[in-house]
Amino acid sequence: MRESELYELEIICRDIENDGIDIFTWEWDHKFDAVLSNFPVTKKGKALSVLKRNFLYHFDEKKIKKAEANIKGIADALGGIRGGQLLFMSEPERNILMFGAWWPWNNQDKISIRLGLVTENVSNIEEVKLIKNFKSWFNL
Repeated sequence: MRESELYELEIICRDIENDGIDIFTWEWDHKFDAVLSNFPVTKKGKALSVLKRNFLYHFDEKKIKKAEANIKGIADALGGIRGGQLLFMSEPERNILMFGAWWPWNNQDKISIRLGLVTENVSNIEEVKLIKNFKSWFNL
């Protein structure tokens, strides 16, 4: 794991945390090993703005079909991308990818966002350190 990648991830996470301080309240989601925030749909515009500023790519149910295999794999691991859902992605050629899974609730009054990491060519020790750092960037 390169220190430069770690530093870039920290900047992105801290920007999301700071820019979304009045939108997102983070908790740890053990099911997906991700940070999770549920927020009212009335904050949708501002939340999308924060995420689009901090992620290079986003995919809906149509765009995901043309995505690279590793991105499709992340989408599949999250249960796929359906109508109204989005998958935000960092640079896909990195050893550490950050994703954002945007999931509107069925009742249309809330949206969940999960931010997580997917690692490649990273040792178990480095991954444990990375997850600890990741949580700390969201004050968890």
